[in-house]
Amino acid sequence: MTVLYHATAKWTGFPGAPGYTNLYAETTDPLASGAQDMADNVRAFFDAVKGFFYSSVNIQVQAVVETIDDTDGTLQDAITVGTPPAVVVGTSASQYAGPAGACITWRTAGIIGGRHVRGRTFLVPMAVNQYDTDGTLTSGALSILVSAASAYRTATGPTKVIWHRPTGPGATDGSSFTITANSVTDKVAYLSSRRD
Repeated sequence: MTVLYHATAKWTGFPGAPGYTNLYAETTDPLASGAQDMADNVRAFFDAVKGFFYSSVNIQVQAVVETIDDTDGTLQDAITVGTPPAVVVGTSASQYAGPAGACITWRTAGIIGGRHVRGRTFLVPMAVNQYDTDGTLTSGALSILVSAASAYRTATGPTKVIWHRPTGPGATDGSSFTITANSVTDKVAYLSSRRD
C-alpha cells in the first residue's frame, strides 16, 4: 500500500462547467508541508498555461488536499493547506470551442495487463489562437505545454504519480507509478464530458 496526495483543480467560467482535474503524488513527511507543496505545484502548472484560456475561465486548486490508499482509494485524511492557492485566471482574449483543447500524456514505467500505465490531463477549453491553420496545435503552444508539464513533473516536493484505480467496488488491486516522462500530441483533444 502507498498513501497518495490527491489534489483537485476546479474549472469554472464556461459552458459545461464545472470541470475537474485530478492529480496525484506520493505522500511525504510531514504530511502538511507536502500537501502545501502539492497544491503549490499544481497551481504553478496551471499558471504557466493560463494564456491558453479565455479570460472568463477560472481554475481554482482546492485548498483541501486528500490522502488516499492507492490499493482501494480509501480516504485517509483531508489536509487543509496553510496558504490556499490563488485562483488562476485565463488571460486570452480569443474565442474558444467549449469541448476542444490539448491533452498531456504522463508516462510511467508501470505495466499492468500487458499495457503501459499512462495518465492524461486535458486542458479544455483552449483559446483558438493556440491552433494552427491545419487544425493542429501551434509549435509555440506545444513548446509551452511540454515545458509546463515537465516543470510540474520535476518540481521540488512530492513525487508525482499516476494512480491506476482498482478494477471495481471493493477491489484492492489499485496501484501507483512514478511519472517518468510527459508528452503532448500535436492534435486537438476533444472531451465529450468536461469532467475528467
